[in-house]
Amino acid sequence: MVEYDKVLQDRSFFENSGGGVTISGGECLAQPEFTIELAKKLFEQGISVDIDTCGYVKQNIFERIAPYVDTFLYDVKAIDSEVHKKCTGRDNGLILDNLKYLCQIGSKVEIRYPYVPGWNDTECDAIGKFLKDLPILKIKVLGYHNFADGKYEALNMPNTLPDVK
Repeated sequence: MVEYDKVLQDRSFFENSGGGVTISGGECLAQPEFTIELAKKLFEQGISVDIDTCGYVKQNIFERIAPYVDTFLYDVKAIDSEVHKKCTGRDNGLILDNLKYLCQIGSKVEIRYPYVPGWNDTECDAIGKFLKDLPILKIKVLGYHNFADGKYEALNMPNTLPDVK
């Protein structure tokens, strides 16, 4: 059972501001049972739920959570699978298929394109062409930053992020 009483303590803030809860992570859908249960409970209480995702999960997870989500905040890092692999280590076929699926079932989707010079900066046109016929709410281009450097250092972990300014 998900403990969400602390979230409900902010109900008056959500009601007065028109806000809600964004469930993010890492990848919040990597823990699908928790995330689906939390989204459902919040939805049942009339609290808006957004999911921040890279889309790299099985489609059935989107099938199960979509009824409880107001907006998916969806990362698109690249269309070219080799560029995507360079950036993330993974193929993007599942991610792009899931994005099309969410659009097909009528989910609201906001795209986030993390723009990393020297890594995926050649993908802007391809992303635009891929998205042009999809019913996307908006597209945000997020400039890369290295704010996580200190976290890696504090955790004594190797920083595998690009050294880009």
